[in-house]
Amino acid sequence: MSNPSYLLSNQQLIEVFNVTPTATAIHVAETAIIQMANDAMLAIWGKDKSVIGKSLEDALPELKGQPFIEMFKRVWNEGLIISGKDTAADLEVDGKIQTYYFDFEYRAIKDAEGKTICILHTAIDVTERFLKQQAIDRAEEKELALQREQALNEELAATNEELIATNEELQETQEALSILNIELEKRVDARVKELIESEERFKNMAEATDIFIAVGDETKCHLF
Repeated sequence: MSNPSYLLSNQQLIEVFNVTPTATAIHVAETAIIQMANDAMLAIWGKDKSVIGKSLEDALPELKGQPFIEMFKRVWNEGLIISGKDTAADLEVDGKIQTYYFDFEYRAIKDAEGKTICILHTAIDVTERFLKQQAIDRAEEKELALQREQALNEELAATNEELIATNEELQETQEALSILNIELEKRVDARVKELIESEERFKNMAEATDIFIAVGDETKCHLF
């Protein structure tokens, strides 16, 4: 029995698959052999249709040392779904290795018995979005750093003003202490002078008393 005329043929389905804007590929086996890859995925890889039928590592040798090959193995062997956002990948495009960023998903497609029959691989190149956001984040960090620096400068300026005021107060206090010291020295000198003069007067009085006593004694002697 033939298929109804409105059903698409396999070739037509492949053609539709090829023009979908989301980069999509179908892989089979543990080595992630590329069974199908649409034009969007080939553009991301920087490759042509000659990669169809190759393992992912053979088709994109620059992936060696990156985590993606091992991710495919896990998805195939364990029937997982692994996805990521803003994930960096180094790809050779136009003969040059460059870092791109992707939102991606590796999804195990299973048969009725739960066995993985292929891996559906989708990816969206978000490099431009990621770099713009990175630039915005850096600008915001720079602005915050400038604000922190400005606040610190203001705080330092306030501290300097306080230090200047404190130094002025200390200088005034030192000047007042110097005046007090001078006054105290004058008072001490005056007091010492007074003591010396008092001692001199006392000494003179004592000597005068001794003379008076001596004269008195001598007068008594003459009387008797």
